[in-house]
Amino acid sequence: MKPISSTIQYLIGGLALIFGFLGLWSGLTGGRGLPLAERLVQREAGAFAPVVLEAKAALVYEPDTGRTLFARNEREPLPIASLTKVMTALAASQLLPDSTIIPLSRRHYRLKDLTALTLVSSSNQGAVALAAAAQETGRDLVAAMNAEAKFLGLSQTTFANSTGLDLPNGQAGSRSSASDMAQLFTHILAVRPELLTETKFEEIEAPTAEGLRHRFQNTNEIVRQLPGLLASKTGFTDTAAGSLIIAFDRGLNQPIIVVILGSTETGRFSDARRLVEATIESFLTPA
Repeated sequence: MKPISSTIQYLIGGLALIFGFLGLWSGLTGGRGLPLAERLVQREAGAFAPVVLEAKAALVYEPDTGRTLFARNEREPLPIASLTKVMTALAASQLLPDSTIIPLSRRHYRLKDLTALTLVSSSNQGAVALAAAAQETGRDLVAAMNAEAKFLGLSQTTFANSTGLDLPNGQAGSRSSASDMAQLFTHILAVRPELLTETKFEEIEAPTAEGLRHRFQNTNEIVRQLPGLLASKTGFTDTAAGSLIIAFDRGLNQPIIVVILGSTETGRFSDARRLVEATIESFLTPA
């Protein structure tokens, strides 16, 4: 066997030094020698690792990239209570002209104002009034809601009424998954964002067709505590327990959607805060 030339020996030695240095550098930098995508996963996992939730299902979703930052039972169908009204608003906007005047509690509201107060105050009467207005035109609002869910590919989503209230037999009025609700919110923010605009405020003022103005309080108690809030909707029934969906801007016009299902009446808010804080931390930590 011929001896290895000195040139090849130097080459092998140099390569060994290079690879050894890269291994040491990776160790010193906590894995920053890894590909960017892998480092992002590690960073996000670290930020969400200490999060403790009361929710049965939850999802943190980045619409612009389609990335899931955090998930728990995100595809499990669960009762969603008044998160139903998000689809109620979308379907009503598709069935009724903007000029529609709708009666509610001996007053009359324009479609956009009734939709806003229904979402912000989670008004069951408002959702029923929207369904009745559609019925007067010969359309079934709940059927339209289910058709829209099918069109959007929300395979875990079904609606039995326009409110999300539990049925007389105790069954859920509507069911969906955290994943489906995130997709629905993403769709509305992309094509009909005006439907959700008012839901980021602590209180709104909705005018009646008679010229009166009524104020409605947001059922989302933590509106002021959520940075960059874009939209929100609460839900609670005995069957569904506490639910909440929000969209917030993490900065530079980059929305994040957080969905909470099957939490408690107060836990849904603390769950959302924890996930928002973890999301922000995951982006602030260097990759």
